[in-house]
Amino acid sequence: MREEGSARRIYIVESIIGLFGIDENNGIIERILYKGGLEEIAETIDRQRRGELTAEVTEAIRRLLEKGYTRFIFSNRALAEGARGKMVVDAEFLENPKACRYLRLNLERIALESGLVREASQLYEMNREISLILARRDVGRALSDREAIIIKAIQTLEGLDKALNTLSGKLREWYGLHFPELGRIIEDHETYSTILGELGDRTLMVEIPESINLDERIRVEISKASSTSIGAHMSEEDVEPVRRLASHLKGLYGFRRELEKYIMKTTLEVAPNLSELAGPILAARLIERAGGLKRLSMMPSGTIQLLGAEKAMFRALKTRSKPPKHGLIFQHPIVHNSPRKMRGSLARILASQLAVAARADALTGKYIGEELKRKLEAKLEGLKIHRK
Repeated sequence: MREEGSARRIYIVESIIGLFGIDENNGIIERILYKGGLEEIAETIDRQRRGELTAEVTEAIRRLLEKGYTRFIFSNRALAEGARGKMVVDAEFLENPKACRYLRLNLERIALESGLVREASQLYEMNREISLILARRDVGRALSDREAIIIKAIQTLEGLDKALNTLSGKLREWYGLHFPELGRIIEDHETYSTILGELGDRTLMVEIPESINLDERIRVEISKASSTSIGAHMSEEDVEPVRRLASHLKGLYGFRRELEKYIMKTTLEVAPNLSELAGPILAARLIERAGGLKRLSMMPSGTIQLLGAEKAMFRALKTRSKPPKHGLIFQHPIVHNSPRKMRGSLARILASQLAVAARADALTGKYIGEELKRKLEAKLEGLKIHRK
């Protein structure tokens, strides 16, 4: 009975040249050699690493079942789970079994005997190339995961900005019933929330504490206005919910700064070239609007130039009016701070360099940000001379 149980147990071991069914005595019972070029072999190995039952795995199990083997031991946990779930066979995972060690030690001889390579150096070169391909795939997936995080984070930032603007506006309207002059003196929403959150009632603003960072002129102006305000009286009970809203808004403004720092750090890691040219926040917005860095890298510069202006473009096509000259990249200082008549040309030049930066980040990973920045500056200088 022991021999029968042993004969029914088989190890399925992966290698760079194929799949092998190896018994307890290190006998190779079955082999399925990979076909195609290095990219195709790497694709097959990658799919198997992630637990996908490729044609090679399915065929190996089928042949071994026909030979009477019913218990399959995998050195790949994901494959063991896949075989157990999809092919309903007795499959288990064992880390680094002796069959794996045997195959590693004898792979060179097996490859030569199989006619896959003519000399050992070819096998080592094959192993190196496939390892590089798999490493690039792993890096690509890791970057893709980080891109998804950037996309969600920048969407959250944009949603937060809308919420902060809406709530800050409502706060001004609400507290304006009590102290309307404060809204005219303090334009910045966060500063307004800070003052109100700490002090509340306008009578407490006659003397603003040093903990609130304000210019001395502004302090004096608020102090005078609080004494002569035409606003309605509010009881402590009326002021408290307004003050609490202001305190919550102050906290959200603090969180916004933290979120923005996080997005900048993450975008610099994922897209250093794009971040160098566009700035990390605009780079993140371009990635989000494109649906990912890879998709952005495949876009022509003209499409990148108009990312974010899709509605305006469709409206122009429908009404036959002038099409937009820029989308999100209007936020870049080069475009935003330039005369209106030059913005179209500047947006086109900027978009062409952003396209190159996105391709470098997505396809090569090589840092060329400073070089692209120099080229961009040279083109802008040439445009100025031409305009003169």
